[in-house]
Amino acid sequence: TETKVLNLSGCSLDAVLYYVNMDIPILVILNDQSSYLITGFNESQIVLFDPSEGELRKESITDMDNLFRTNGYRFITYSG
Repeated sequence: TETKVLNLSGCSLDAVLYYVNMDIPILVILNDQSSYLITGFNESQIVLFDPSEGELRKESITDMDNLFRTNGYRFITYSG
């Protein structure tokens, strides 16, 4: 099967968490060109890989949704 890059920019965090729920990580790009990889979530927290720190961490979904919205909801993932 062919793998395709999906530009999900403009989609809400709730919408892109569908892919995370299917074990497909989401790349988030912020306005300052930093990025996170969303790898998991539950009702209140999101699990992020922070490449600048080289570690996984848990953050509030509400706080991260506010950050991602402020940065234009720039999400990328893949399918296939």
